[in-house]
Amino acid sequence: MNASSLHDIKKELGHLDKEILLSLVLRLARYKKENKELLSYLLFEAHNESGFIQALKDEIDSQMKEVSKSNMYLTKKALRKVIRFIDRFIKYSGLKETEAEVLARMKRQNKEAAERLKAKKKRDWREDIPEEEKGPWDKPEKPWWEDDFASGGIARTGYF
Repeated sequence: MNASSLHDIKKELGHLDKEILLSLVLRLARYKKENKELLSYLLFEAHNESGFIQALKDEIDSQMKEVSKSNMYLTKKALRKVIRFIDRFIKYSGLKETEAEVLARMKRQNKEAAERLKAKKKRDWREDIPEEEKGPWDKPEKPWWEDDFASGGIARTGYF
């Protein structure tokens, strides 16, 4: 989501009535940070809320693809960054419907990522080795105690 240039904003402000302009400027005065993004939203995207929501969803998807899954610390850090991004643009909209839709998308993306991570962790490390490179040492073996207890080997010796 790129903010429009100051020149485009200035041209759009020239076409507005004074009452609308005053309300936009007063709303802008409440925010000290990201004023340009808020003004871009108010001038160019507020009339098309569904397009704005779709653009936010697309941005969430692209940011979630960049999340590192190798290190838990970096994963959490990247997720916090995505949430800060979402909160900033939800604040601009001010509509509960927008908030609900965008947060539901984030939750779904996060859940899918968690499922993929769990599935990856459950795999055995031996699955990553190609079959032609596996040796006899790469085959999983049962521990010695499973064979003895299952067949009754230790129990028959009288030790237990």
